[in-house]
Amino acid sequence: MNEQEIKRTEQYETYLNATHKLGRWLTVLVLVFLLAAPFAIGLFLGAMPNLGAAAKAFLGVGLVYLISGIVEYLIYVPMLGAGGSYLAFMTGNLINMKIPCAINARDIVGVRSGTPENEIIATLSIATSSLVTILVLAAGVILMIPLQPVLQSPDLQPAFENVVPALFGAMACKYYRMNRTVALIVLACMSLLFILVPGLIGSTSMMVIPSGALAIVLAYLSFRRQQKTEGGEVNEKRSIAISVILTLLTFGIYGIIWLIHSVNDLNDVAPESGDEPGGKVAILSIVTLGIYGIVWMYQAGRKIDKMRHSNNEPASNNATLFLVLSLFGLGIIPLSLIQAELNRSKNNVLKSGGSL
Repeated sequence: MNEQEIKRTEQYETYLNATHKLGRWLTVLVLVFLLAAPFAIGLFLGAMPNLGAAAKAFLGVGLVYLISGIVEYLIYVPMLGAGGSYLAFMTGNLINMKIPCAINARDIVGVRSGTPENEIIATLSIATSSLVTILVLAAGVILMIPLQPVLQSPDLQPAFENVVPALFGAMACKYYRMNRTVALIVLACMSLLFILVPGLIGSTSMMVIPSGALAIVLAYLSFRRQQKTEGGEVNEKRSIAISVILTLLTFGIYGIIWLIHSVNDLNDVAPESGDEPGGKVAILSIVTLGIYGIVWMYQAGRKIDKMRHSNNEPASNNATLFLVLSLFGLGIIPLSLIQAELNRSKNNVLKSGGSL
């Protein structure tokens, strides 16, 4: 790294520190004003709300949107950068205005997420979007009464209801083309889900979680398949902590992938006649509502005990332990213990200079 790059990095870090400091203070200030406004109006009009009833109503709605808020933060912040995120979350209207504006600006300029260039472009585009929104809202307030008959026309209602799908459909087309298989499978699954459960149509923010998890799993499977095709090493050690976190974040979807690899890896380390492949174990577990998975956990514990005994290592009754934990819905624990055993076995093979 030359002197110019070092100076540029220092300037960027200084900018980020200043942005975070200003953003935090402004966020607190905005929250204070938002919360103070209804109380100030209530005091002025002499009509304060019932705080107990308001708290119960907040718990009923707030808990539902808590997960959605966390997911939006995790998804949008890497996309928007620090400055853009503060502006977007304070001014709101992310899905309809801020995200499309930032993505279009990024694509036009040709920068990538996570870069200093994206930070600047996203901040400028969202700031411009916010200013334009304010001007449009001001014009709308002024013209509200003259345009009311037009805006309430039944002929225009279908158009208003499909603005967001039309906007995101046009934008998504570019990204769908990058991986048609993943895009089509996710689109088909979510469309089928909305058809079967129409009540979920109004919960688009919540549905980002299963659709995103499905896309991640499909992309991961595609990557693993490509590795096998190219003859790459696929029997690497797997991080237990990352596997557990991904399983929880994807509501168990990654756990299915983890189970498949654990079955196949255990079959490679301790092969026995009648071993079932990972894919078959996963499918049978799903079809039998987890019963076959519990049976496999018991068999896996028995296999690990045999493997330890054959290596003259101390062996506990893993089969019973795995069975009990699985029966109580704690299958992620035996899966973690199996992974720990697999990682230990792979360590021993690598130290001996062998290969799996």
